[in-house]
Amino acid sequence: MRQSIKLYYQLRKLWIWTVLVIVTILGLSSLVLNMAVWHQAENTFDSHFDAHHYYEMQDYAKSLVDTKKSAKIVKGWQNQFYGDISTEEKFSKSDEIFYYINTVNPNNYVESVEIDGSSPDDSSISYRKIYRKMIKRLPKTFEGFRKQTLQYYNNKKNDSSNVFSRYFGITDAHSRTITLPITNKSNQNGGPFNKKGFTTRKFVFNNPYGLGPILLIIIIGAFFFLLDQTHGINAYMLQRSKSGAYVALAKSLCWFVIPSMLSVFWTIFAYITKGLMIPHEFIRWNMSTVLLNNIAVLEMMIILVTVGLLIDSFIGSIFGKFYTFITGFFASILFFITFFSVISFLNRHLHWQFKMTEGLKLFVKTIFTNPVDLFSILLLIAIPFLLLALHWYRHYSIETDSKYIRLQKFKKPFFIFVLLLATWDFLLPLILSLHDTSSAFAITSDLSSVVWWVAWGIGITLFTTWMIFGRRPSFLRKKKA
Repeated sequence: MRQSIKLYYQLRKLWIWTVLVIVTILGLSSLVLNMAVWHQAENTFDSHFDAHHYYEMQDYAKSLVDTKKSAKIVKGWQNQFYGDISTEEKFSKSDEIFYYINTVNPNNYVESVEIDGSSPDDSSISYRKIYRKMIKRLPKTFEGFRKQTLQYYNNKKNDSSNVFSRYFGITDAHSRTITLPITNKSNQNGGPFNKKGFTTRKFVFNNPYGLGPILLIIIIGAFFFLLDQTHGINAYMLQRSKSGAYVALAKSLCWFVIPSMLSVFWTIFAYITKGLMIPHEFIRWNMSTVLLNNIAVLEMMIILVTVGLLIDSFIGSIFGKFYTFITGFFASILFFITFFSVISFLNRHLHWQFKMTEGLKLFVKTIFTNPVDLFSILLLIAIPFLLLALHWYRHYSIETDSKYIRLQKFKKPFFIFVLLLATWDFLLPLILSLHDTSSAFAITSDLSSVVWWVAWGIGITLFTTWMIFGRRPSFLRKKKA
């Protein structure tokens, strides 16, 4: 194993160090850019606001509580969106008040509504009551206003329950965006309530968890796995290694494990450094959340790498790898959609109820709200597949690189698997839609949709069969007399 690592390092030393340098540059550049953005936002804030203007704004805002004007302000603001303003724009004094309130917390309106368990779109909402709650959330002192506006992260200390959605950009609770006015308060037409209005600029305080670099590492690693196959590296390594599994492990260590650990190091380094370069009162985070997030990222990396190794060890040709990955991705989505459609069909038509115990409900809720738990379970599922991939790598040979299925004995079992999966993904939804128009696959109302659906199912199945056997399998061909 050690010999395989040394040999592969010598062959790809330049490219391995290039990837490590790229990961380091990404980590340091992210840190520097975030520091620069925060200090720009600080200078912009200080050039527009001061204590005198803030208390003037606060007194005026309080004077509008429980007035008709307060309801009008909230209702008018609800129907508008204030983003970047490219040219000078004059706000009324009341509109400007609401703008400053939302400078502290852009979600002030929604959070004030949801305090009572109401929906932001509920027509019965009292706008005066919302305004009163929003004013109460306004900091009492100018120092508090400045701290909340420029706070680098806007998360609660123990908030790690919904990090899963933030990985994929569904919400930006840990990547804070603030919009600040750009004027000079010492100017006659500067500061709050000036005659000319003001322009605004958005500042984004990014809070990366290392997912971007990890995905880049996986893409680069997969590229070199394919490149090694076409440039004779695999053949050279196999001549000097005892097993193809050692070759795969050596390459995985160089392309996935070491770069990923380096990426996590720079992520943690960035957090610690931000705490040193930005005043402590503007930082809201804790190390346990950072570590848990990075553990989840590493677990996801291992899962994705396992999928890649499984495909590489089982599929030989380059085109076959791409084809299997793409069709497998969409087949997995269709599999789960069909599964939930079947459950729904059984509930509605056969009065069959899928009941879970309270403990199981809590377990399911936990793993789908906490990414660390979810990825940990997926990692446990992935470990047997990783061992299976390493077992197949032991039988790796250069002669099978041009074949779709590397091992001859797995052709028929894989063909049966493809037929079963195609039946589940394409035929079963069609049968469900014939009996239930509310099915997720209610396509029978449109003949063209049915034709296309059947055509796709048959076409993909036949093409995959051809990829597996290279021709029709012997038991499907007519025997000669």
